[in-house]
Formats: sequence, C-alpha cells, structure tokens
Amino acid sequence: MDDLSKLEHLLAHWIEHNASHEATYGVWIERAEAAGRRDVAQMVRESMEHSEQMSRCFEEALQLLKGNDHV
Repeated sequence: MDDLSKLEHLLAHWIEHNASHEATYGVWIERAEAAGRRDVAQMVRESMEHSEQMSRCFEEALQLLKGNDHV
C-alpha cells in the first residue's frame, strides 16, 4: 500500500473514530450539566466542536484524495 492509499484509509478511520467520540461527548456534557458543572460541560462542548471541525477537515482531505485533486 502506498502512502496516499494508506492516508486515505487513515482519514476514513479518523472520521469514524471522531464520530464515535463525539457521541460520547454529548452524553458526558449532559451528565456534567446535570451534576451542576456547567463549566466542565462547556469545556467538553468546546472540545467536541474542535473534534467536529477536525472531522470536516479530514472529510475534505479525503474527498481531495479520492478526486485525485492536487496542486
């Protein structure tokens, strides 16, 4: 497997991996809020937003690879 094929595989894996974590983050945000720790919930929420942004970047990179678009 060449490096670009491996990267394509890794990007798909990272997208899926992030999605599974994002679902868990939501549960723990709710639990932190229920425990009265809105401050902690907010920090986890911000982390989740960063993870979502990272996934969007991975998705764009994957589409570029699949489309064979390069500079």
